[in-house]
Amino acid sequence: ALIAHRGDVHAIDATCYHMGGPLLHAEIEDCGPFGPCVVCPWHRYQISLRSGDSLYQNMSGTVCSKGLKQRVHEVVRRDGKI
Repeated sequence: ALIAHRGDVHAIDATCYHMGGPLLHAEIEDCGPFGPCVVCPWHRYQISLRSGDSLYQNMSGTVCSKGLKQRVHEVVRRDGKI
């Protein structure tokens, strides 16, 4: 899936690694140092669009990674096209 957000285009597998939830039309949130993340509509899993890290907030509210879980893909622009 190609997801455009604030002038950037991200490429990510279209279904969530957890249970196959649809990510193409998922909400996008700011996840601090991990940048924008998609929020799986089925179980609210947060996934970094930049790295594929699965994210959570610890008890003090800091965004942390559970590790790389989702495949993300390099986006290449040539002559103004993706």
